[in-house]
Amino acid sequence: EDAVRHLREEEGCLIYASDLNPSAKDVRDLVWDVDFDDDNDVVVGGELTGGRVTDGEDGKMHKKQRPICIVMGNEDRGISDEMRELADETFYLPMCGFAESFNLSVATAITLAYMSAVSTRAGDEDSYDLKGP
Repeated sequence: EDAVRHLREEEGCLIYASDLNPSAKDVRDLVWDVDFDDDNDVVVGGELTGGRVTDGEDGKMHKKQRPICIVMGNEDRGISDEMRELADETFYLPMCGFAESFNLSVATAITLAYMSAVSTRAGDEDSYDLKGP
């Protein structure tokens, strides 16, 4: 609990935890990037965070990426009930075929690759939309 509180309050992290609970979101439906309202205030998932965009050395406005902490549970037991309550969002990886789940290393790799692909990187004008049509 103290670690999550520190990450959220001191580091400004969103906490996303992998979980198979009924209210978990498809990983493709999570907010991986920030938006800005008309006053250039940072908005994540419709919630004002108090951050602001900043002027870069080139005179342009740049997004401040809010850090995200990814929590992956134990292969057998998943995340704890406490972690489920503390997470800002829980998510699952959609699967096709006969497998019931990915092993931990594969699930982590898929999650981080997806997160990297859809997040706007410094200097990029566009982010990627991998959800498809």
